[in-house]
Amino acid sequence: MELKILENKNFETWRKQYLDHLGIAVIPDFHEALCQMGQAYEVVEAGRACGYIVYAKETWKAEWGSIIPEFYFSVNSVRTCKQLLGEVFRKLRPASIVGRTDDRAGFPLLMDLRLRNQVASPLYVLEKAPHWLENCDYSIIESTPDDAQRLLPLYASVSPEDGGIPDETSLVKSLAAWRHYRLIVSGGEIAAAAYAVPQGGRHISVVPIVAPKFRGQGMGRYLMAFALNREMNENKICVITVNADNEAGKSLVESLGARLASYFVHFSVDAI
Repeated sequence: MELKILENKNFETWRKQYLDHLGIAVIPDFHEALCQMGQAYEVVEAGRACGYIVYAKETWKAEWGSIIPEFYFSVNSVRTCKQLLGEVFRKLRPASIVGRTDDRAGFPLLMDLRLRNQVASPLYVLEKAPHWLENCDYSIIESTPDDAQRLLPLYASVSPEDGGIPDETSLVKSLAAWRHYRLIVSGGEIAAAAYAVPQGGRHISVVPIVAPKFRGQGMGRYLMAFALNREMNENKICVITVNADNEAGKSLVESLGARLASYFVHFSVDAI
């Protein structure tokens, strides 16, 4: 078995086979984003291409060590796909693998590999914009890269796993690429921020960050409802992943009317 870089011209063929085999639209459909930002390999056995695996480059970092893979093996490779997938992960050597429980094709295969289950993080879907009513005590402003230095303390106040951005360079890039909003209270203090992250196709994710002194006052929900209304008025579907131990995050998302769609399960690969 060998891995070859998958050429863009071949990716759509594999993608179509994957979606046809799956039979449902995955939530969210990461393929579009992975085509642009990920790394894809064709899996070759005995000189014949029998499947592919693609993962997000931004998750392939030493400090995280996880990959969110999308993979597909052709019907003719069903008998050997378990062995092949194990070999693929041994070559890529990730510290962990993230699988979605709504993936009816890939998730059972990950389970069948007997990977050690680490933690499951819920994935919510919001299909209708939440109610939002303007509060004259707050101002909401769209942020730009020029605001990076003054915003950095707020964005660095939470971990990257909860949406934090720990350094100015990354924050500048994020401000340039995505829509960011900040909530200002009387006196000009920044109480909260939120930003929208494209997830492929019509899907979008909105991440709230609230300054420590303002937490528990409803400001994160207020700003997030504003951002969701703006994004969803453009015919988008919101998907939100919350860390398994983030009870406040779960409560916030559920209060906005989001439904639990599936889980991201982080598997250990120690046993492979």
